[in-house]
Amino acid sequence: MDTELCETYFHLVPHSDRIRKKDFRSYYDRGLEKELEETEGCGRRSVSVHKDKADLHRILKLYPTKRERCIVRVELRGGHGVVMHTPSEEGGPTHHDWWIPIGVNPCDFADKTAEGPFP
Repeated sequence: MDTELCETYFHLVPHSDRIRKKDFRSYYDRGLEKELEETEGCGRRSVSVHKDKADLHRILKLYPTKRERCIVRVELRGGHGVVMHTPSEEGGPTHHDWWIPIGVNPCDFADKTAEGPFP
């Protein structure tokens, strides 16, 4: 699979109802051993994002502890890192891995969203 420069909108679910820099940490950065064992290679240091909010709605229904969380929209541009399309059964068909460059703060271009489709 190829990586590409970010030039579009993606969505993710933060770990709380506020957007914080810690919401944009990889499995590796969060020290999640089980997830690290199940994830291969450089995906361990990426952040999961989705092109389609429907994938996130499906995931939220699967995990009751996440249902009350908001969905965050990030508008990614060339300097915001690279993404790779990584569809999976659990992540859904629009899942991507996003590698955020050192020094980039995603909170600067992330927006808490209302329900509904985006252009």
